[in-house]
Amino acid sequence: MHNTVFIPVAISWLICLAIIATLPVRSKKLLSISGRCLITLKRASVSRHIMLFIFCLILSGTVLVRNLGMFMDCIVCAAAVLACEITCRDYLVAKFGGLYENGLLAGNRFLPLSSIISIPSAAWEDSESSAPAKTQLEIVTTSGSAVISFSRPETLIAVRSKLLELKPALKV
Repeated sequence: MHNTVFIPVAISWLICLAIIATLPVRSKKLLSISGRCLITLKRASVSRHIMLFIFCLILSGTVLVRNLGMFMDCIVCAAAVLACEITCRDYLVAKFGGLYENGLLAGNRFLPLSSIISIPSAAWEDSESSAPAKTQLEIVTTSGSAVISFSRPETLIAVRSKLLELKPALKV
């Protein structure tokens, strides 16, 4: 094994471990920004995220057993680091997903209540035929539009009504 092959792998492993090590800090920051939890959304299992973190390390480790060339080695290691960052963000949303005093944490993002402009009338309110739309909520923010999917229609109704209660100006 050449040192040139080991360098991108070592760097990607260090970056992935640094991303994983920042999870407690990111959690505290997210919870301090969001405030008190008003409605808890369905939370995913932690074991799935642990397996994804391990997969990221294995992905960059494949460079050690395959001769892909220096450029492709760097691409594979960068893909592993990107996958680790995406997994970290997904873990935070899965662990702390819900409606908070200062915003909504769902759909791999935190939407601050101050950035939400409106909640347009959705098609699911008017018709019974469109089942998939019954679990999706469209939210217009200052940076564009976001569609948030919920596991059950009851959760969507509860989140929508609580958002309208927190900020009555959201009705269109």
